[in-house]
Amino acid sequence: MKRWGMLFALMAVIGLVNVGCDSKKEEAKEKEGTTDNGGNGGGSEEAAFTYTEWNAWNGFGEGSSVTYQLQNTDQMKMWMRYTVTKKEDDKITLKNESKMDMGGKEGEWKAGTPDPKIVKKPAEAAAGGADATCPKCEKKYSDHDAPTWEDGKADVAGNEVATKTMVMKDCKTGDETKGITVSTDVPGWMTKLGQGPVTAFEAK
Repeated sequence: MKRWGMLFALMAVIGLVNVGCDSKKEEAKEKEGTTDNGGNGGGSEEAAFTYTEWNAWNGFGEGSSVTYQLQNTDQMKMWMRYTVTKKEDDKITLKNESKMDMGGKEGEWKAGTPDPKIVKKPAEAAAGGADATCPKCEKKYSDHDAPTWEDGKADVAGNEVATKTMVMKDCKTGDETKGITVSTDVPGWMTKLGQGPVTAFEAK
């Protein structure tokens, strides 16, 4: 039962990225218009690269999709698929579907949770913004180092794509850790959902 709970939790959290304190600064900069990101098939290299769920879907047209395999064992296989069904100025609607294979008996695609998934355009910077105080180090977010991104390449669903891997610096200890790996060639940008790889994608 614990495994099932974890799997269904995963299905609901694509786009949730914990980037620590540094992300607050980037988020505030983006909302203030000081960063310029692609969000289209090839992405943009202008200014600082910033991941947001809106950026990750906004550059792809209706019909674009990505499929993740969340489970792959002899007993059970599970996939989840997101498809862009509608684009508006302030929100993007994604069809959320899942499919399972139990002991070799593959089921049909069914509505996931939530369905549809709504990706909203970021609102104006929250109160305080970059001048708010970080609870971890008690400094202003504007005084934090922004995350950096390492360029690379990876095989995603049989396609070699350009990638960026987030490098974060702990605001208190200075230690560096690597975070998510994204590709602006893939709808939604995420090359994995948890440990689940992309098994298919179509960009329009």
